[in-house]
Amino acid sequence: MSLRQEQDLADWPGRPWVLAAICSAAGLAFHLLTDARELAPSRQALASFVAIVTLSFALTVELKRLHWATMFALGWGAVIALVGWFTAGYNANPTIFEWPFLSGVFAVLLAEPLFQTVRDEGGWRFPYPRLHRHAWTDAVIGAATSASPASPSCSHCSSRACSA
Repeated sequence: MSLRQEQDLADWPGRPWVLAAICSAAGLAFHLLTDARELAPSRQALASFVAIVTLSFALTVELKRLHWATMFALGWGAVIALVGWFTAGYNANPTIFEWPFLSGVFAVLLAEPLFQTVRDEGGWRFPYPRLHRHAWTDAVIGAATSASPASPSCSHCSSRACSA
């Protein structure tokens, strides 16, 4: 079964370079959107849109049905950005990082293996081996990226750029 699943996907040697370019551009956009003392809810929502679209696209993109992955990422990015923007509107301290926003991010993480299976199958079919493989692959990628060491930050202001 695993051999058949791998034969369905075309070889894409340029994938790492394409994803590196997309993620680098998105990282720069995210930095430019969040590089301010006070962040307006609209800037926070736009930054979350950039982050969700990039991560969703990077995890779900394949040459097979590329436009499906693009629409999936843009759709979830818009939903999460709107949820964050509306959440920040009713907070005393306008931040989008509240339960509705975090629940939406969790929903994206749950939807990705389902979408990947639908993309590979070409319809609403969810064979367990393929769904299981996508879920575990996404979980391992997520664990590996969240476990990577971060650069040390300043002890008095939590800034990575500060050297005091």
